[in-house]
This record gives sequence, C-alpha cells and structure tokens, in this order.
Amino acid sequence: MNQPFSARPVIFNAKYHTYKDALTSEKLISVSKIKGAITPPFDPTGEITKRCAEKEGIGVTELKQRWQKQADESKERGTYIHKLIEDAFDGNVSDDLNEIAFTTKAIQYVHDSRYEQVFVEQIISDPILPIAGTADLILQTGNHVSILDWKTDKSIERYSFGYTRGRPAEMLKPPFDSWHNCNFSIYSVQLSIYAFMLERQGFVVDSCTIAHVDKETLELSFYAVPFRQLPITETNLQQIINSL
Repeated sequence: MNQPFSARPVIFNAKYHTYKDALTSEKLISVSKIKGAITPPFDPTGEITKRCAEKEGIGVTELKQRWQKQADESKERGTYIHKLIEDAFDGNVSDDLNEIAFTTKAIQYVHDSRYEQVFVEQIISDPILPIAGTADLILQTGNHVSILDWKTDKSIERYSFGYTRGRPAEMLKPPFDSWHNCNFSIYSVQLSIYAFMLERQGFVVDSCTIAHVDKETLELSFYAVPFRQLPITETNLQQIINSL
C-alpha cells in the first residue's frame, strides 16, 4: 500500500466515499464531511426555492428536479475532466484538440513549478485525528510539497451569494465564521486541512492552489489559497468531529 502522504494505511471506498484505517478498521472522517459541517444549509425555510419557482413559472418540485438534474450532469462532467487530467499525467493523451490544449496547459503548469515528483490522487491522513482526504495533485521536492485541486464549478466566488447583491454577508460556521460562505472559502478550508495534516507529518507545504476548470471551454484559472490564515488547529478540528 503506497501512500506516501498518509500518516496511516488507509482503505478508501470510492463508491461510498468513505475512509478507514487499514490496521484498526477505525472509520475516518472525510475532509468532504468536514466541509459539509461548516457550510450553512441552503435555503432552510424554502423561501428562495419558492421565489425561484415562481419566477420560472413552474412548481417547486419541478424546479428541484431540474436543479438535481443539473447537479448530476455537472458532477458527471467534473468526473470526466478529473479523469482526463489523470490520464494525461499517465501519458494517455486525448485525441480531442480542445482537450489536448487543456491538458497541455495543466502539465505545463506542473513543469514550470520545478518540483521533482508529481503525485496524482493521493490520500492524506492525520497522525492523530481520525481524518482523511484525497488531494488531486501533490508536487514534491524533498520534504517540500505543494497541493493542487481541480475544481469544475461554474465559477470561483470569493463572497457569499447575497453579499454580491447588496444583502448582508453569510458566513461559514465556526470556527470559520469570519469567512464568507462561498466556494473559494470552502475549498480553502479543504486544502488547508490537507496542508495541516501534511505538516504534522514533517512536510513543509509551500502552497495550496485551486485550479478552476471551465467545464465548457476547458479554460484553466489558478487561485492561491491563504492556507496559513485559516484557523486550522487540532482543537478546532476535534470540535467539528465531535459535532458530527
């Protein structure tokens, strides 16, 4: 079991997206689950959905079905793009010109970083807390590493939805309640937890990067994550785990 960035041997169940310690069978909390725990629920009263349905001239049930279909299609496209990148790093090149241009840019970004080794889809776990996750890309030279995750959202937003429309900002749940409830903040927490777990194993994390891929045009944009500014501590993570 070759897991150079995991503090313990981990078994990952891809179907259910669950992790467990291979030696003790202890269930490990996924970083994705922690992301969900700090994110306020969308439209808890149903008022936003109701207004959107009225605006569209359809029923709430039909709108929810439409949103679910869009979410499923987006997830499928995102999975395809992740596989496209993984194949490219393994030397399997697509015959689509747009896809070739996209993967070439991704590989060039890694080449320009000048790290000696490239690791794709790597499990990371903590030596003390029962937490594990999977980083899309880890670049390594000696004990120095950089983390990169591919994201295929429609866009990367730095502010909560209402705030950009003149309403009060919605924040993430404590201890991240000084950060807007937006995908940039949520992904920043994710990558910062990866960095936290790696540094507890003796690695030095140089950078964390969100690599946004436009699902239609395959254009790449890179966002640096301020991973040392987030309140990622053993105490804070333990409190989140206890709340699950």
